[in-house]
Amino acid sequence: IDWYEKNRHITNDYIQHRLGITTFRVALDLAVAQQPDKLTLEPVAHTSEAWWEWQGGPKNQHKRPTISFSHHNTTVKIGICPDGFFAIGHGEKEYPCLLEFDSGSMPVHRSNPNLTSIARKLLTYWHLWDQNIQYRKGLLRSSPLRDFFGVQAFRVLFITTTPERIASMIKACQDLFEAGRKLFWF
Repeated sequence: IDWYEKNRHITNDYIQHRLGITTFRVALDLAVAQQPDKLTLEPVAHTSEAWWEWQGGPKNQHKRPTISFSHHNTTVKIGICPDGFFAIGHGEKEYPCLLEFDSGSMPVHRSNPNLTSIARKLLTYWHLWDQNIQYRKGLLRSSPLRDFFGVQAFRVLFITTTPERIASMIKACQDLFEAGRKLFWF
């Protein structure tokens, strides 16, 4: 194996992103461990694991769930790829969460909906939520949320770098949605 060739495309942004996700995961594990009588990490995504990450790359593109929706007269088809998926147990209830770690390098808005942005992530998760509601009402035949993630409800937790960045994400969420804002935690 030529490790140099394999790893030469890894950038500092990628390393910072992975470190941020790992730091969050360690903090989550420690927080749950300090409250063993109240909190647990529950298995997710049809696995026996308490933490799930989509392992990307061209070979796994077909395994990623997709969602299609229309935005500003453009049909967008997007693969759903959270940075992490976990469920916190509290008593008899489970609270599934999708994690998005933002290192501050991704634009909040872009004019092209086919390019990634925070607003596009917000739209993707909102439509995942909305399509699950339509599925439960019998208006759709399937739900990527149930089919792939194995849950009926979820929250999206955005972790980012500064209070100003959080404020810009909250503003983007408010500009995009009247309903469903509680889906997102910043």
